[in-house]
Amino acid sequence: MKKLLLILLCLPFIGFGQTSKEDCYIKAAELFQDNKYTFAIDEITKAINQYPNYSQAYSLRAMCYWYKRKSQLAIDDYSKAISLGDYNHGINFYERGFIYQWGGLGNNYDLADKDYTKAIELLLKKVDFNKDDFYLSYLKFAWKEQAITTNSDELALDNLNRVIELDPADERAYVLRANRKLEMGLRPCSDYKKACDLDPEKHKDKFYQEINSGTNPIIAELRASNWACYNYNAICLNKYPEYKLEAIWEAYYDDYYKIYNNEDKYPSQKLTVINEDGMQYILISIEGRSYKYLIDTGASDMTINNTMKETFVRKGILKKSDFRSVKYKVANGETITMQRGILKSMKINNNTFYNVNVAVGNSNTPLLLGKSFLNRYDWKLNSDELELKNK
Repeated sequence: MKKLLLILLCLPFIGFGQTSKEDCYIKAAELFQDNKYTFAIDEITKAINQYPNYSQAYSLRAMCYWYKRKSQLAIDDYSKAISLGDYNHGINFYERGFIYQWGGLGNNYDLADKDYTKAIELLLKKVDFNKDDFYLSYLKFAWKEQAITTNSDELALDNLNRVIELDPADERAYVLRANRKLEMGLRPCSDYKKACDLDPEKHKDKFYQEINSGTNPIIAELRASNWACYNYNAICLNKYPEYKLEAIWEAYYDDYYKIYNNEDKYPSQKLTVINEDGMQYILISIEGRSYKYLIDTGASDMTINNTMKETFVRKGILKKSDFRSVKYKVANGETITMQRGILKSMKINNNTFYNVNVAVGNSNTPLLLGKSFLNRYDWKLNSDELELKNK
């Protein structure tokens, strides 16, 4: 994607004498290509300071900000480029929509969907369907992402059908189409099977590569064909008759956590523990608000109450489509059914943890930090700290 974007952004300079602003741009593009994003930002900002209406510079700086995970700054720069009339044949709308969708700024699916709609409109005017150029690649990207953000089942399926017609080997399109069918109550098996058969070992490697490159883990997750294989085995072949869908999530996320956490910058983390009345608690920050959690090695998952659930869904860090009914055995021996979802991220002592299983209780549910989080690590609980080491 980097290479395609840089080629595209540099096209207007071909055949013209370079001025100082083009020199800054090209130098920044080279720094960007070498993953030196901070230096690239410094260089391109020089051109912007001198030429404040230099639209392409804003687009390049936006990409740099995105790779540094500064989502709002990236959106601001793409918005500036668009306001100056630089649509980049729809690609700037696609890129901004992508950050609205995956940038961790809350639930911005509506904004992302509007941008994808505009990107598709403009790209359709530019694409040559007789050759596989980068405009066509972006059109397919936009169709697939909009299939996630749109509320219209018909539009989602239409987008994915178009992608598959153009590229019958696009495993992510099959996975997304199967997921949408599942939500609609339709049989997804043929699509899961097709994605699963598309060389799962190759796509598993792709999954590792996406994580290692720093790509948003949710995107990498959707590209992994082993997700399709889990679903096919569980839903269509009924290989997990006792647990059904729960088994898919347990198996898939066990693999996912191992891969993701090996990339953690903190191989050993020591987290401060609060001792009160013989119990040990830890402060967890979610969307800027702190919650005091009891460390409970007997609890299966981290718990949240229904008020927290509604807040987190509204902010986009929990998705309703992620929830599954799961049976839990409580301390008195009874078995209860609760909704389980995936919390996108949370912080403990300024360390960020991603994709945490949470069980949703009622308004009186105690806040517990349970084994599904702790067992992702080799953990040790002392009197004043919880130590986590990557397995």
